[in-house]
Amino acid sequence: MLRQREPDLPRPFRAWGYPWTPLIALIGSLCYLALNLASDFKNSILGLAFVGLSYPVFLLANRLRARER
Repeated sequence: MLRQREPDLPRPFRAWGYPWTPLIALIGSLCYLALNLASDFKNSILGLAFVGLSYPVFLLANRLRARER
């Protein structure tokens, strides 16, 4: 976000290989997910459902933490 809002600010460091290294990591993660779904569909769906259901809990925890400040 900061790179979009303030593109002229000096950067304290540069990511090596950007944007290719994050793209390669993303492709690798998607391949892992696809192969995991193909090899053990039932448990993979259960795991993805657990992660998906935990997201609202994460949002609620952040909202409560922000309210405490």
